Amino acid sequence: MTDHDPQSEDQAMSIGGHLEDLRRRLILALLGIVAASTLTLSFGRDIVTWLCRPLAYAQRSAHLPPHTYTLSPTAGFTVYLKVSIVSAIIVASPWVIYQVWRFFEQGLYARERKAVVVLAPFSAAMTTLGVLFMYYVMLPVSLWFLISFTASFPPVETADPLPVISTHVTAAAPDASPVPDPPTNTAGAAVAAIPVLAGNPSAPIEGQVWFDTSQRELKIHADGVTRTVQLAATTLISPLIEVGQYIGFVTALALGVVVAFQLPVVMLVTGWWGVVDPDLLAKYRRHIVLVCFATGALLTPADVLSMMLLSIPLWGLFEFGLWLMRKAHSSAHSNGAT
Repeated sequence: MTDHDPQSEDQAMSIGGHLEDLRRRLILALLGIVAASTLTLSFGRDIVTWLCRPLAYAQRSAHLPPHTYTLSPTAGFTVYLKVSIVSAIIVASPWVIYQVWRFFEQGLYARERKAVVVLAPFSAAMTTLGVLFMYYVMLPVSLWFLISFTASFPPVETADPLPVISTHVTAAAPDASPVPDPPTNTAGAAVAAIPVLAGNPSAPIEGQVWFDTSQRELKIHADGVTRTVQLAATTLISPLIEVGQYIGFVTALALGVVVAFQLPVVMLVTGWWGVVDPDLLAKYRRHIVLVCFATGALLTPADVLSMMLLSIPLWGLFEFGLWLMRKAHSSAHSNGAT
């Protein structure tokens, strides 16, 4: 067998052999996902909490309670199951990719085998960088901007009714006598005032009530458990984040970022195989930068900040991929000349 032949004729596998090998590889890949699921299902709640942590920080920065909501009694279990399965696929992805590689290995040229051995770890590293960039940079900044912007709408003033209904409102208005001040003690402090604390008491007693400024929540300690009372926001629009929609938002954002971070891998492959001349590609840099910004707008939520957070790194990834492309292109030509 030479370096240019995928395999010799006596090693050629029949169609039935290929199908049997494909079935075996699929079973092994599924077994890897099932094995990973036993781990991710055990930590499913912790994974959901980890994914919601940037949302909680964004809510606190907007002076909102750090909570999500659900409109369905099955939403909690559905989110837990979805996140656990997706996490299992991510954890088992190296094993799945290895099984795919073993199936196609016999039909690849020696040079293509060498390329895959180099590109597979590189693609995994870029995927990891994409996930880290999404979680620690893009997701916190995007959530902070979107939630803060939504909570910035001023409340509607209803003290003065519109002229067309002012007569009816005035006629039906309740007694507008002044509200008496709350009773005070000898020191002049209001007796019914609720304590304002920057956190929770070290040892709350039964029936104790306080306002936690760190989480912007009214809390009551009853039956040995500290419970929270959700307070309505004073703004016109109060962001109530549904947990299923938020997980879908994070999943879509992560998918877009991970796909974008594969750009240097694709450019390295094209340079290695000589599909595109890097010098020709560099001449259209202005057009490609425009494509990067358009792609950032398509792969991110509908806000300018998120688009810029992905478009500018995407431009940097293109420049990095162009450098790799030139290196691979020149290496391929030098090997071809020798």
